[in-house]
Amino acid sequence: MEISKLDNLLKLTNVILEKQKEVAKIKGEDFNIFSILGMESKEVKTHSRFIAELLNPKGRHNKGTKFLKLFLNQISYLGENNKEKYINLEKTEVITEKYIGKKTNLTGGRIDILIKNVNDGNGIAIENKIFADDKDSQLLRYYNFQKKDNKLYYLTLLGSEPDEKSVKVNSNDIENNNLKNEIKKGEDFFLLSYRDDILPWLEKCYKETTSQPILRETIKQYIILIKKLTKILDMEKQNELNNLMLSNLEASEFIANNYYNTLNKIKENFRDDILTKLINKFNGFEIKNETNVDKIHSKIWIYKEPFKFGIESFSGNGFNFDNKNLFVGLFKPDKNKLICNNDDFKNNIENKYKDYWPYIKWLEYENDKYINMRDNKFIKKLYLLKNDEPKEYSKMIDFIVEQVDDFIKSFKSE
Repeated sequence: MEISKLDNLLKLTNVILEKQKEVAKIKGEDFNIFSILGMESKEVKTHSRFIAELLNPKGRHNKGTKFLKLFLNQISYLGENNKEKYINLEKTEVITEKYIGKKTNLTGGRIDILIKNVNDGNGIAIENKIFADDKDSQLLRYYNFQKKDNKLYYLTLLGSEPDEKSVKVNSNDIENNNLKNEIKKGEDFFLLSYRDDILPWLEKCYKETTSQPILRETIKQYIILIKKLTKILDMEKQNELNNLMLSNLEASEFIANNYYNTLNKIKENFRDDILTKLINKFNGFEIKNETNVDKIHSKIWIYKEPFKFGIESFSGNGFNFDNKNLFVGLFKPDKNKLICNNDDFKNNIENKYKDYWPYIKWLEYENDKYINMRDNKFIKKLYLLKNDEPKEYSKMIDFIVEQVDDFIKSFKSE
């Protein structure tokens, strides 16, 4: 592949993106309430709740079953001639974070969105994934919940398939012969995407809100957010990009295949450089990486019995905190056992993992600038500093390690 072709394609693509950004500014789309409040990637508090509220026939949108029916049509859930199939629109409830029992290998957990008939229990279960990783046997457990009555969907930004660990368990772990220990796509569960399913549905909902300006503009802002998350251009710019890529198919494929490899290599180098400094800094500690940087648990562990410190997440997809910023924390494997009491770094953030990370410190690369490994601007900064300004890059690494050192030293008396 000729570098000049790749360079030209990227430059022309950047021109299209800059035009799109300029149009967004003119339209005022940069002022998006979901983005301003830092709610872009909150799967439960933003996406599941907003979608569920629109689907709910008793929702505050006051559109009755209109949005729910549009959704069922979008996912081809209604029968022939638009007749109701399984779901009774007038007797439906929509629940977020539906608790279905204590987690085992085959059952239990919380379903993100459950649409169900009040009387007979027929319904739709939706597992909603924005950036979080799949959990062990997650979809399998949801399938085994009233499997005869519920149709299970796996919703992601682009229609990705779930990890193997989510849809099966080891055959030796079978707890009940009446429950499945493995499920299959297209048979036991179905894929949905924000790009191809939720976005078209939202556009249809938007058209139904002409007389309700506040509802209309709220849906519009959510549509803009989904377009941002799924990297969708407006129609004119999309056609321009399509023509450009079709004219350079080989180069487009080459760039697509190497995009994540490039980002992950920069992240990996960053983590390795921090790891090296930490090893030199901390004598008597066991220090090691955990998993590749493209995985959720892409942290550095720092051990000193009985303490276990961690720095996460170098993937940018850590699930412990909604803002995904890099932090150093004291890990507590037993949430019921008090290790120590340090008010300076006590985790006062409301999240379901605070029991396991009771003490944290957000890491900075400059004063008041946090590190988000999902921010491509920061990834670019890392690359440029390491290659063009190695002294400044080294200062950044030193600054991060000093913050970790300060955090760990605060537990010395313990």
